[in-house]
Amino acid sequence: MKRIYIIFLVLSFLFSCTKEKESPKNSVITDKIKLETLVPVSLFGYGIQFAGRVLHLNDEVVKEHGFIVKYKVDFNQFDSIYVKIDKTIASGDNVQTLKESPLPKFQDEYSVKYVIKTASNIYSGTFVNFKTPDIRVDSDEEMTLIPGSRVNIKGDFTKVDESYKLSYAGEDIQETAIHFEILGSNRDMLTFTVPKLYHGDFVRFVLFNRYDNKNVVAIGFIKGEISGLNQYEYYFDENLSFTSNAVKQNIKGVLFFIVGNKYIPLNYAYPISDVLAGLKGNSFRVGYYNGQDTIFFPKKLSLRPVTDDAFVIKDFNAHPMQDVSVNTYLLTRFTPELKTNYSIGGKLAKLYRYWNGNDVLTIGDVADGAYSVNIKSDYVDFNTTKKINIKKLQVTSVSPAEIYHGEPIILKGNFIDGQTYTIDDNDEQQSYGVARNGQIQIYPYGRTVSTYEIKRIGYKRNLENYAWIDASFKVNFKRPTFTGFSPASGNSQTAIRFYGKGIGAGMVFLGNEYLSFNNYGEGWAELYLPSYIRPGFYKFSIFYQNSWLTVDQVYEHKWN
Repeated sequence: MKRIYIIFLVLSFLFSCTKEKESPKNSVITDKIKLETLVPVSLFGYGIQFAGRVLHLNDEVVKEHGFIVKYKVDFNQFDSIYVKIDKTIASGDNVQTLKESPLPKFQDEYSVKYVIKTASNIYSGTFVNFKTPDIRVDSDEEMTLIPGSRVNIKGDFTKVDESYKLSYAGEDIQETAIHFEILGSNRDMLTFTVPKLYHGDFVRFVLFNRYDNKNVVAIGFIKGEISGLNQYEYYFDENLSFTSNAVKQNIKGVLFFIVGNKYIPLNYAYPISDVLAGLKGNSFRVGYYNGQDTIFFPKKLSLRPVTDDAFVIKDFNAHPMQDVSVNTYLLTRFTPELKTNYSIGGKLAKLYRYWNGNDVLTIGDVADGAYSVNIKSDYVDFNTTKKINIKKLQVTSVSPAEIYHGEPIILKGNFIDGQTYTIDDNDEQQSYGVARNGQIQIYPYGRTVSTYEIKRIGYKRNLENYAWIDASFKVNFKRPTFTGFSPASGNSQTAIRFYGKGIGAGMVFLGNEYLSFNNYGEGWAELYLPSYIRPGFYKFSIFYQNSWLTVDQVYEHKWN
């Protein structure tokens, strides 16, 4: 069987071993470099790891460092070997790992000390004693370990008694003792439960006794598992969640969540909007990759279908290119707001959303018909159940043919009740009318033309702009009448009301002083005299279409 040795992620060394009959010759030893010898660790009963700790380094150039291992060859005779450390010296632990132990097989007790050679000195730690391992493990293969699972290790554990303990440790993992058992009539199996660790942790399991003889019996990486999603159907604004073992944030190993063809770094808060970014559809395969295997769950992740209450239509009648009132408060539960398109009758529509739910949809130049609103994004393609009836604005009649200025003009057609329409006329002014029962009324006050002509009719689109249709309807203004005014006296704060049919169409003169009407109504118009008009008695006259209208009344103007 292929044998692989890894104790820590950072420890993978070649080894060298040379035999010496004598220890290196000592020179003057000072305490400038401080060091200590650590107890060696047996590796599966075959290899060995020597370790020394540098407590302080000075400016001396270290030529080499390593271990002197001493053992008894006769009653009073000792021999030794020197094991050199290949790696450059550093503060902290310095180790040399030997896949096969170089120690003689006929001995079981040894002493070792850590030495450092500089150009002028040799520094030595004290000797520590250790024994050859009492166990043998059949395999030194690196294992894949799942927390909570049972591990069975084959080997020779006949000398393992109640004085032995099993512990685990690793990088950033404190050494901790765990329960173990020796099984089999020949005591050839050691078994234990993998403790609660996390994906990517590299850990070693060590048997040791009261003499502190340490024996590595297993090494491996912890492998996390994701057993499945907590649910498989989501709204677009929810967070994806899952059930896992040995998984946490900021793990050391490779672990990616897979949605569709996306590999996503592990995180416990997965907004669906982020998970699905760049993907298309409403159903996606889902699983994970743990650095070795790719696992897909049997069920797919799917988005909940759009419901009618996500797009509530308030106006069911409209003209082409008109604004209609809608409520889309719940829509972002199903689709991203900024990446969703809307259309009616195959023409693009524009949605304007507001915090109070009074949203507006501007429809395109659509032919007459009844249409659903189509909502489309990378994740949805939905048509509303309810439809909007669209019909081009048509004016069937304008009446009466003649009016006095200030009297209403009635436009009949397929005006939509409640909608406000704007009228452009030949006097370059605008009138506004709210539709009731399919018709609107307008009051063209202050016009100077003798014939009033409707040039075009508009309605709101894109909130601030208008959609217009051309028109050509004419209404003649009758010559106004002037029957009088009231009150008979007042000051600059007094509203003077002039009476007569269509009187608002005329120009008011006070002698040679031109005045403007401030307010209009059917059969009357009002104005205020300027403050610079001197007190006195005055007569008013009204000029209209090259002729004058007068009355015999006299107005008294006062200071107060």
